[in-house]
Amino acid sequence: MIRWVLAIIAVEALTELLVNAEILDKPRNAISKIRFFKELFDCGYCLSVWMALFVFGILLLKLEIVLVPIVIHRTSNYVHSIYSFLRRK
Repeated sequence: MIRWVLAIIAVEALTELLVNAEILDKPRNAISKIRFFKELFDCGYCLSVWMALFVFGILLLKLEIVLVPIVIHRTSNYVHSIYSFLRRK
């Protein structure tokens, strides 16, 4: 069960990073010259399908340990957002 929770959070985190991370602007712009990739990176829902396949492959290979840092990063962002919201109340 925990593997699937890790996978779900990892897919969301990887998708968000690939679609919106400023540090990836140059590589994303370079690969987006190919129409398929431009459309893919413009649509988080579309990209998440491919990220899910990638993460599923990681699970099949029993390499989910590589997902842990990504999940820790994303979960800490969620906790920070919740804490910030509650602090403003």
